[in-house]
Amino acid sequence: MKIRNGMLALMLITLTIPTITAAEENPTVEEQQKPGMDWMEKREERQKEILQMVEKYSPETLDEWKEAIATRNALLSKVDKDEWQRHHKHLDEKQWKKIKQKKHEEMRELKAAAENGDEEKVDKLLNNMLTRLKERNQKLQEKTS
Repeated sequence: MKIRNGMLALMLITLTIPTITAAEENPTVEEQQKPGMDWMEKREERQKEILQMVEKYSPETLDEWKEAIATRNALLSKVDKDEWQRHHKHLDEKQWKKIKQKKHEEMRELKAAAENGDEEKVDKLLNNMLTRLKERNQKLQEKTS
């Protein structure tokens, strides 16, 4: 009987050890959601970066930029996350990559123009970005109304 109980205990231990190690290796739901937090932080950082460039190269539009960014943030806070995902569900991964790539290229171009001292190009890029931001805000406003 003691041998049988000992064997049973040994089997239970050998079965739980892989489960414990697997649990340690797999991230929890909370840890999986952290990349989203990084995205939000990056967005805020990018907004600050853009506002600094606007202040330096196009100070006359600074108030417009601040208003457009505040409007965008307010609209995004109103959006139902499930509705947002359903709306963008039709976009596949390739389309998302193209959209992201275009935004990254635009920021790289803006930074390069600023580093090269091409104030005219920086001003033009900032004005184009502001126009698009206002257009996206208008579309988002229509969807949330």
